[in-house]
Amino acid sequence: MSRNNKLVVDVDYYNHEHERALKRIRGIRAGLDQIAGKSIEVPQGEFLTYSLFTHLGTGPDRFATKASIRRVANQYAQPLDDYFCRSGSVRLKDPAYDPHNGLRERIGVALGLSAVSRIHGMTLADWVRIPVMRTPHLDFHLGSDGERKIQVETKGTVVRDNTRKEPKVSLHASNIAEKKAHLKSLRSEPAQWRAGVRYGTIAAIDDSRCAKVWLLDPEPEPVMWEPQELRLLARFGFLAAWLRLISPYSRVSQAMRHRYEKLVNSRQPLSLDRVPLIDADGVTINGDRSGDVEVPGNFFYGKSDFDAKIVVRSIALDRRRQLMLGLRRELLDLVFTQDFSGIMAYRSQPSSLDGVLKSGPFTQSVEIPEGDVTLSQTSFGTTVNLVAA
Repeated sequence: MSRNNKLVVDVDYYNHEHERALKRIRGIRAGLDQIAGKSIEVPQGEFLTYSLFTHLGTGPDRFATKASIRRVANQYAQPLDDYFCRSGSVRLKDPAYDPHNGLRERIGVALGLSAVSRIHGMTLADWVRIPVMRTPHLDFHLGSDGERKIQVETKGTVVRDNTRKEPKVSLHASNIAEKKAHLKSLRSEPAQWRAGVRYGTIAAIDDSRCAKVWLLDPEPEPVMWEPQELRLLARFGFLAAWLRLISPYSRVSQAMRHRYEKLVNSRQPLSLDRVPLIDADGVTINGDRSGDVEVPGNFFYGKSDFDAKIVVRSIALDRRRQLMLGLRRELLDLVFTQDFSGIMAYRSQPSSLDGVLKSGPFTQSVEIPEGDVTLSQTSFGTTVNLVAA
């Protein structure tokens, strides 16, 4: 992967107290040793997915049109370019200008989840942000590595020197500590509802050094799902939302949204393994995609093809930039077959993929930058790229 397609991020424990607390947690020491006190490399596609689409929704109107995606992308992509340099790492362009709180939060989410994912061998599709407590302000990211329920409270800030714990960083740490103290009153919750591991992360950005992520050890909050169920729900929700980004009006994306809602409300979500998807008309979607390629409601309508491996939707943000969103065909096959084991086990290698982008049937070729392109692939078979003309 070229230097321009990865971001170097330094990771370390917030202090010795948090280091000792985290190392006492059974089964995570090896993962901690891989990142703590070291640098990790975050693919640009992974960073953009976290920062641009942190709150992916599965509702019928969320990101349903190019205009809505263009609006969200411009709302967050342009400020990223205005305030931050993303060459080699994430750095503040001008210390005289402090980005707004929402942008700092998104940087914190992107870098915090990237760090914790590497401890547990997780992908960006293994996380979901939901409030599961009676106290609504205690909101966090929830995920599973298949064995443990994992929670992350992410913070992001901009400082003068991110190698030091400046007041902004200390304030975030104090806030996490206050929540930890509050949660001790919840010990009466059933043991099976309690998460196995909970992290706090604080991402600190300055104008000259590599981005920094501090690791903390807050108290776990109650979670009602078992690890395998949680992993399935997180990945399924991510896929349902991503399919709506790429092909919002297709039978597959609509059926996936309804199936996800059914899984969330089911007491035994794993029982729907390999149960075929049903579209709005009650017709089974069996995965035979070749027969209706010219039907406007088909998943491939208006899409491009990247080396017969990735389905790509291209959206012109303005005259100068294209947003390209992609999904690997092998992952789409798992969706068609509703192979829960395959979905829960799926992982791709984060990398830069060089290949040829070709327009497909009923594609407005004027919007497609056909020819040789480089796509930044995430660890879950998706691609997100901002391409300048």
